[in-house]
Amino acid sequence: MLAAKFNLLAEQGAKLNLTFVWKDKDGVVVDLTTYDMRMNISPAYGTAQVKYGTWVASTTTQAGDIKIGPSDIGTPDGSDGKVVISIAASVLSTWTYNDYVYIVELTAADGITVSRLAQGLFSVSKEIPNS
Repeated sequence: MLAAKFNLLAEQGAKLNLTFVWKDKDGVVVDLTTYDMRMNISPAYGTAQVKYGTWVASTTTQAGDIKIGPSDIGTPDGSDGKVVISIAASVLSTWTYNDYVYIVELTAADGITVSRLAQGLFSVSKEIPNS
């Protein structure tokens, strides 16, 4: 599977919400109930992540500044194929204005099969203070 390429723009100090739906080559939604999820943001491909978020399906736990998980993180059910990503305004307010790259990857329950769902540029635009 080739990753979808999307360039994303986040505004420093504003909340960012994204939703991806994974469908197979025939357009059928993939059940993500047992998939772990990860989003990494780095200065360039092949470099260390500077921001991340993970979801572990077996324990329904998250880690990192980026919230990632199935459609309803409170009562997770990945049967609708949705990957929901959220970065709080309070978190984005601390990010430096910059251009980054990102990847969203899903790992199957076997712990070996990794599918890259999306990738691209991730830009943070600078906040303009009110005073």
